[in-house]
Amino acid sequence: MNRRLLGFVFGLAFAVAACGGTTADSTTTTAPAASSSTAVSAPSPTATTSVTSTTSPPSTTTTTVREKDVLEYGQWILVLASLPVDEFSLKDAAARTPEVDGSRVLLSSDYPSLNAGYWVVYAGPFPEEPTTSACPDDRPEDFTCYPRFVGEAAVALPNIVVWTETGIRQISAVTGEYVGGSAELDPGGIFVDRFAIAEDTGTVYYGVGWEDFWYSCEASRGTVARVDLSTGLTDVAYPGYNPQISPDGSLIAMIDSSECVPDPAQEGWWLTPFDQIQIYQLSQGVAVPVASLQLEGPMDLDNRDREVSNMFWLDNRTLLVFQWDGTVRRVSIDQPNLDTAPIVDRSETIRFPVTVVGQDVFYAAENTSGPDSTRLYRRNLTTGEVTATDITTDAWIIGSTNGADYVIVESTNIYINGELLVDLGAEIWAVGW
Repeated sequence: MNRRLLGFVFGLAFAVAACGGTTADSTTTTAPAASSSTAVSAPSPTATTSVTSTTSPPSTTTTTVREKDVLEYGQWILVLASLPVDEFSLKDAAARTPEVDGSRVLLSSDYPSLNAGYWVVYAGPFPEEPTTSACPDDRPEDFTCYPRFVGEAAVALPNIVVWTETGIRQISAVTGEYVGGSAELDPGGIFVDRFAIAEDTGTVYYGVGWEDFWYSCEASRGTVARVDLSTGLTDVAYPGYNPQISPDGSLIAMIDSSECVPDPAQEGWWLTPFDQIQIYQLSQGVAVPVASLQLEGPMDLDNRDREVSNMFWLDNRTLLVFQWDGTVRRVSIDQPNLDTAPIVDRSETIRFPVTVVGQDVFYAAENTSGPDSTRLYRRNLTTGEVTATDITTDAWIIGSTNGADYVIVESTNIYINGELLVDLGAEIWAVGW
């Protein structure tokens, strides 16, 4: 297993398919920021319906058939749920609308900015991009809530950040060409985790590990460093590992430990149970603590399966958190007790989650043998279906913050959604998107 997976091992949806993507073959575009001058029509207070009344004295029977909404381009919606059209009917989707007051249904295929092939249960429309504070409080637990643009135009995908022998650089996810200059990177350790990018400030955060991390309490917790892409200046930002920046770029989360204890079985060694997630507000490069999400302790040092192994943002207020025993939880950052967060999946095979794309988790399976031992697997959190991919554990795979697209890096090659973008001709040591 190469240094990438070693770094990952050290460092170790409900995002909805219609507008966030669920499969590797889906092609989804993200939305431009809406302008306040965008002309939109006033939303109808009710969905379009067709009503047929048949009267046969002495009784009256009324049948209502729900039709899909047709929205004028240039508006925004909050996606609550999406149902594949090859599995569900409009009637099925409409049956979910009474669960959220005022919600309606549209067909994603009618809008180029959405991923085709889904009935979308949504709230809105809105003239400008809504915040998550507009999410309905009465939505069911299996509903999500995030904004999507309905229309034709879409902004380019965010730049990819790679680290090669020429330094750390940005690459256009559309053209595959370098963007801007390069900056030197001195990682300070030997294991470098994937990059988390704060686009507004041009700063990249990454986890650093040491081969002999068990020899000190501080090193055993890991370190999150940051580098300024314009200057190449690097400094230590936080303790912990696996930094993840929220989709809107306002928050950064990382896995950390509330304590480190001497290893009773090995003198001079330290054990660090990773039992918490620290969240900070990013504002002009200054980190302000926001929340601390904690597992109930103390941790059993002889059985550490409850520890946090990885996490990914679902939206700006919600994390998908993985534990070593295969438990997957949907965690609000306003909920400090991780043990009480809803469980969305439990699979003993998901020990090494690599990334999340839509409702699918890509992971390296444990205790595999033979030709499949180098493959990544893909598990759908809704259906539980597992498939073996052609992606090897030597590759990097990272989902975009839009919840739909993903990048794969193998050796010198970069792929977007499975299609070759560019061959850089230089070994790629780390990547972020």
